[in-house]
Amino acid sequence: MTKRFGGVVALDGVDFTLLSGEVHALLGENGAGKSTLINLIAGTYGWTEGSCRIDGAAIPALTPQKSRDAGVAAVFQEF
Repeated sequence: MTKRFGGVVALDGVDFTLLSGEVHALLGENGAGKSTLINLIAGTYGWTEGSCRIDGAAIPALTPQKSRDAGVAAVFQEF
């Protein structure tokens, strides 16, 4: 996935695989794109380029509801 905010590239070609039952933590420096990636996975933001697959099916756009229905839960640092 790639996410741009205007002319700023926040994520560039991220490839991230989650398997059922796994728990992941994202760590990195400020500005590394952690929150942006979580927001894409949680359906809060749409991606600019790329794709998402859930159980092998291509998902053209995630919404918070679609994410929850797929079993994705995100714990945000700040509300």
